[in-house]
Amino acid sequence: MDKKILKMAAEVMRELSLNEISIKDGETEIVMKRDSAPVSAPKSVPAVPEMDFDADEMLIKNELEQDAKLEITAPLLGIFHSSPSPSDMPYVQIGSRVKKGDILCVIESMKMMNEIPAPYDATIVDVCTSDGSLVEYGQTLFVITTDN
Repeated sequence: MDKKILKMAAEVMRELSLNEISIKDGETEIVMKRDSAPVSAPKSVPAVPEMDFDADEMLIKNELEQDAKLEITAPLLGIFHSSPSPSDMPYVQIGSRVKKGDILCVIESMKMMNEIPAPYDATIVDVCTSDGSLVEYGQTLFVITTDN
């Protein structure tokens, strides 16, 4: 596949803020992906890939100070578990207050249990998936408001 086509695809991804693009030429298919953060910033915060981590963090903190609602998204594909075992209470429910680092849920992927921690001190506004369901990468798991 021509390098010019790949460069144009990368530019399109950047301009349109796409996380993934697929190019097919005959039997050859190339999929280009960008990493995205597990916590999505509100839509009012522009996604600027050229910024370094500190600048992104500052934008998010500014939004957090305004008591913004944030989405916590799945960092990987797997099975959503809301509690440590089926007989236990869920880690969190709507209205639960959590501290940064508290476990919100577990995503089971390839027989590995991946704990999903709270990125901030927050209150759970919505639980967007049910126990035992398959979640996709980037799917919203929780909506939170930050505690100031």
